[in-house]
Amino acid sequence: MFQTEILLALLLLQIIQFTGVTPVKLESLSVPPLVQNGTVPHVILDCPFSLKETEKKGMVLKWYLNSHTVPIYQWIPPSRPQGLGAMKGKIDLDFEISKDPYTKHRALFLYTPTIEMSGQYTCKVSTLENEISLTSRMVVYTPPRQVTFLHRHASHSAVNISCFVDHAFPRPQVLLYHGQGYNRVRLKGVHQVTNRYRDGAWQVLVYIVLKHSSLHVENIFQCELTLPGTNYKITRSTLYTPGYPSMLARANRSSRPVIYFYVVMVLVSSIMLLI
Repeated sequence: MFQTEILLALLLLQIIQFTGVTPVKLESLSVPPLVQNGTVPHVILDCPFSLKETEKKGMVLKWYLNSHTVPIYQWIPPSRPQGLGAMKGKIDLDFEISKDPYTKHRALFLYTPTIEMSGQYTCKVSTLENEISLTSRMVVYTPPRQVTFLHRHASHSAVNISCFVDHAFPRPQVLLYHGQGYNRVRLKGVHQVTNRYRDGAWQVLVYIVLKHSSLHVENIFQCELTLPGTNYKITRSTLYTPGYPSMLARANRSSRPVIYFYVVMVLVSSIMLLI
């Protein structure tokens, strides 16, 4: 039984070698994972592959962005590549990454990467016998151009803590905290308002109203901002002291020294108009 299986395997191998049908090989994609918006003149996404002589006839290479059906780039040797769809005009169709006539246009040369170029890039190589594809993600991120963290009196017994982030991508994650260090606690029940610019960037306003009765005499609040999929992270802090009679009474009963801060700040009343 074992000898029969070996003989069948050897026979199959001989048939494959005789017919010359060997699958096209696409082992990896070379895609920059992170690019800061407006900082580089171009990026190159490479799709190295290999194929046998018998597979060259009828070979087609396609690149896709956030899709597996609508290509943004197509190359059928020996013809000149084509830029398609929304990416047309943003790709250097004359770029050659090698001298081999069947691999020289395999790479995607993108001019001035911007936010809308973020996403999942798929390279697919097809022959008359086989087809293979790989996908990798590129994020073109932009740090916020403005982060405003402030507080104002919501009433005589409450305070509004607000963090406003303007023009950032990907959609920023904004968290509010009370305290610092080991005593830091994430605030729950916050409200969030979002808007989006035409270029895909985000505006985010996160706020919460807290009663003075729930606060200490001195309160440190923090706004923590991260851009998902990147290592970008910033934290803003503000100090708030209610300074009302009930709080002063609590302070007088304490042996700790207290510094009183009276802060008047104007909350961002409306989100900026979209560009």
